[in-house]
Amino acid sequence: MTGIRAYSISALTMTRDLALKVIRNFTLMSIRGRLCNLRIRSGVKMSKHQNNRMEILSIIEPFLDYDLASLRLKLVDDLIVERYRYDLSQKISNLEHKEQVDILIGVLSEIKAEMHYLKSAYVEKVRYRDPNFNIDIPKSPDVISPDVFDIDMRGDITGSNWWHSEPTGRWAGPDNQSTVLFPALGHGKYRVEISVVDEIDSGIIDRMRTSFNGSALLMHRNGQGLPCELVAEVDVPETYLLPFWTIKFEFNKLKSPREKGIPDDRRLAIMLDHIRLTRRLG
Repeated sequence: MTGIRAYSISALTMTRDLALKVIRNFTLMSIRGRLCNLRIRSGVKMSKHQNNRMEILSIIEPFLDYDLASLRLKLVDDLIVERYRYDLSQKISNLEHKEQVDILIGVLSEIKAEMHYLKSAYVEKVRYRDPNFNIDIPKSPDVISPDVFDIDMRGDITGSNWWHSEPTGRWAGPDNQSTVLFPALGHGKYRVEISVVDEIDSGIIDRMRTSFNGSALLMHRNGQGLPCELVAEVDVPETYLLPFWTIKFEFNKLKSPREKGIPDDRRLAIMLDHIRLTRRLG
């Protein structure tokens, strides 16, 4: 078994060394054959011969414990330097000093332009691009929705920036924006009723901004005491195709009960009992 294992390791080492030699040979052939006429530019298509070499390299690479990406970058740098060294030596070998300087300046300018193209190609490749949000949302068949839809804020809800429920409701916090998400009920007109149990400080309810599906919601307060009810009318168009609706609350301030001498460090805004949507006919 020992002899077989040693033979296997030796064979693997020979295979890896052979593969690396093939890669180096391919690369050196590419450099030597293109020192005078290869122009590195972004967008240049590879020849069929180059594609064949790249296909062979992609098969060999998984068997090698080498950082071939770094090797490629180094070879690109060496290729640029070697090509311009060759061009420069051919142009200034038989010229006077002033002419050599003029040609040297021209070559350096070309090198700068060459590096600019390489950098531009790299930046374009790694540039962040916004996702395509212009997607076609398929129209779903008619949804049978209830005439009255209730969200009990003391139970399980879907949303953000809410504290755990309590027997009397649920506090918004600790941040100044809270949302409630629920399934879409179908287009049409609705009456929205929000039952507010309490506010941590006077004025939060009156200065609160509310939106429905991203549009500002004009709320009317029934009664100045607490608890109270906030009422609004909404009209959901047929063009709204998302499968959920959203109500968002924005608060101008939050407070901790500890500021009132209560041993509670939470930052709170308002407490809600429930939210009701009622379909309006006509």
